[in-house]
Parts: sequence; C-alpha cells; structure tokens
Amino acid sequence: MVVELDSINNPLLSAPKLDYSRLVAGELQSEVISSLQEYSVFYVVNIPELQAEAEEQLIREYFELPLRLKEKCGSRKHNPANKNILRGYGNTKNKAGQPIEEVFSIGQFEERKMSISDVSCQAEFISKEANVWPTDDVDGKAAKFRRILERSFSTRLNIARHVVQAISTALDYPDFSELFREAEFTSLYLKKYSSNRDKEDNSQIYGADAGYTFTTEGGADLVVPAHKDTSVTLLATYSNAGLQAEYKGRWYDVPPVRDSLLGMTGSLVETLTDGLVPALNHRVLDIQGDRYSAPFFFNPS
Repeated sequence: MVVELDSINNPLLSAPKLDYSRLVAGELQSEVISSLQEYSVFYVVNIPELQAEAEEQLIREYFELPLRLKEKCGSRKHNPANKNILRGYGNTKNKAGQPIEEVFSIGQFEERKMSISDVSCQAEFISKEANVWPTDDVDGKAAKFRRILERSFSTRLNIARHVVQAISTALDYPDFSELFREAEFTSLYLKKYSSNRDKEDNSQIYGADAGYTFTTEGGADLVVPAHKDTSVTLLATYSNAGLQAEYKGRWYDVPPVRDSLLGMTGSLVETLTDGLVPALNHRVLDIQGDRYSAPFFFNPS
C-alpha cells in the first residue's frame, strides 16, 4: 500500500542536480541513468538560456487576459473559426462556466509544408501543425511572449535530446535515441490550475469512471491524480509547491529548485528500456491557490 511520509525524511532532497554544461557535453551519462534508476527524477541546473522568471511572468500575464482574447488563439474545440487542433489555447471549465484548467500548447513547427497525403496518418499530420501565437501586441507583449517561449522550447528540446542520448549510450541501446530523431509529437504546455475548483470539477477533467483518486491517503485534495507520463518530461514548476512523487512505495513532496528543470521518464521509456529506466508515478496537491507550471513532453515518432 502506498502511504505518505513526513517531509523531514524526504529522500527526494537528495535527487541529483545535474549541471547543464556537463550534460550537453556528454559528461553525465552515468549520472542520468543512476538518478533515474534510484529516484526516477533529476534536476538540470545552471541553464544559461532558461529565463524562468520571465517565463512565469509571461504565463501569468497571458492567462490573466480576458477569455475572448485568449480564445483568439483557441484550438478548433474552443474557437470553431480556427483551424488549429493541437496548438494554441485551450481550457476546461467548471459547472459555472469558468476556466479551472488552462493550457497553451507550443510545438516545434512554425509552418506546415505538407498535406495529409505526405504523412503516414492523421495523427502525424496534426503533430506537425504550425504554432499559433498571440497577435494583439499591446506594449510589445505579444512579440515578447513569442520570442521568449520559442527560446524556451528550443532550450528544452536541446536538453531532452541530450538526456535521451545519455540513456541510449549508458545502456548501449543505440536504437533508443534514433526513435526520438524527428520528435514531431513533442510539446511544451503552459498551464494554469485555478483555485476556483472542487472535487467534482477534478472528476470532470479526468473522467469520473477512469479510476482516478482525488484525495491522498491523508485526506488532502488533489488537482492532478497519480499518474505516469509517457516519455521524457522536463518540468518547470517555477517554485510552486504541490508536486509529489512516489518513491519506494511512499509519497513525498518534490522539492522545488528555482531556475531548474525537473527531469523524469514515463511508461513508454520504461518499456523501451526493458524496465531499466522506471517511470515516475506523480501527482499534484491542491494548494488552495492558482498554480502555474510548464511541462515539456519529448516524445518519439
């Protein structure tokens, strides 16, 4: 049975902090593997291109815009006048019609030079959809939003490629890194979890019949239930508390480390590495306030 433990004895405080320069120089292959095998997480620190404070400020400012402005970038689901399906703005509303979970999706393509007949399936065609950016440029904020977040995507993509290469080399699985060569399904999500939500709202988002639990063993509420990601995740929490991870059958708070990216692996990586790199089971507590984060999902073709 999974139980909770006092954070005083939190083993995740010892999760390694990997220096960006050494990681991209290929010097930390064994450290990446040992971190994932022991903790299922690691931090990447000292990232010159990471502008965490600027990112968080831009995310806050964007999600504070009136809904009508945000929905100009809305996916077709949220704005039928638009053609984008995957990229741009989306939300989930509560029973009162107010957004309680908002997202802005960014990919690696600025234009799509193909038709659906050029790809293997509709999913691949959608994955290569061009980004959708705000254009209502008040005081240059839209241009700044795009400039900084394009750089944010590129920075994470570079780190993720080196993480995958480290896993591939350390395990002597050369085909592993090749699976990520195109990485067309990769996404950076800007997310806001609003405070105006309750347990019924959470069940609505994740499916009341999907088997998720929205309270911890100690009775605390969750805004994101326990789950495992799919592939390689780099997460910016912007020092927001609430993230918890399972370690050896117990739940612990994941300590926020300012100006870092938290690395973890998912169920597909565990399968592709024959169980040598385990997937991280994690969840997010309701912190009784707005919470911002930016998960980057590096996915294979």
